[in-house]
Amino acid sequence: DVRLQGCSSEGGHDGVHFDLCARVRILGSSFATGDDAVAGSGCTDIVVSNCVLNSACSPVRFGGRDVLITDCRVEGPAKYPHRWTLTDEEKRRGAGADEVKGRRTTGCFFQPFSDKRVRPEMKPGNMVFRNLTIANPERFMVYLTGLGAIWQDGQGFDEIRFENVHVTGIGAPSAVVAPAAIPLRLVFRNCSFAFRTPQPYAFFGKDVTVVTENVEVENVTGPFYDAREAVSFADVPEFPSWRIETPETRRQWGL
Repeated sequence: DVRLQGCSSEGGHDGVHFDLCARVRILGSSFATGDDAVAGSGCTDIVVSNCVLNSACSPVRFGGRDVLITDCRVEGPAKYPHRWTLTDEEKRRGAGADEVKGRRTTGCFFQPFSDKRVRPEMKPGNMVFRNLTIANPERFMVYLTGLGAIWQDGQGFDEIRFENVHVTGIGAPSAVVAPAAIPLRLVFRNCSFAFRTPQPYAFFGKDVTVVTENVEVENVTGPFYDAREAVSFADVPEFPSWRIETPETRRQWGL
């Protein structure tokens, strides 16, 4: 029974983060964050509506059951750099956004959050995204539960639906790997996906059923979804939010 309305969050880590919560409403708010904008897991009966999300990681990294994200605008790149890419000295003195050189790309719009440490008995699913405009994510979605990725190592989701969702400026295809025992159903209705440069497909993955109704794609030369027999972490390069960065990457960020 938590209600946030007309709130704003600037900089820092997650904008809001709910775990083990029920009946949460986040309404008419704006988040420009150095990590996820709206995050949480193990929740039920959640609504995020009429919000503006700007994130240097994932605007939505959420998990649970009966979750609705609706009538929101998602903007990238990020106003504030990702907190992992700031030096300790910059964090201590609260360096302004104009002073630092950290990564400002929006890693991906949506990461399903299913943590085996949080309500492991919960069957997550029935997540609905409706009436969204999304600009400039590096990837639209990353879901690697089938690979045991960090914060995605709990139970798999059964169904996630996207209705009237329109995405522009995507950098790379989405990676979606469900557990073999709990295949994922992805439903897209009245959606569009436009990539910055030509891509062989919009999504790729394993143990996923994709249903499309009136879906348009731009700069995709092959199928909407590329089903594979195997996927590894190496197939999702330059996406550090679910694994430790290489020493070379950390040096590039000045860490």
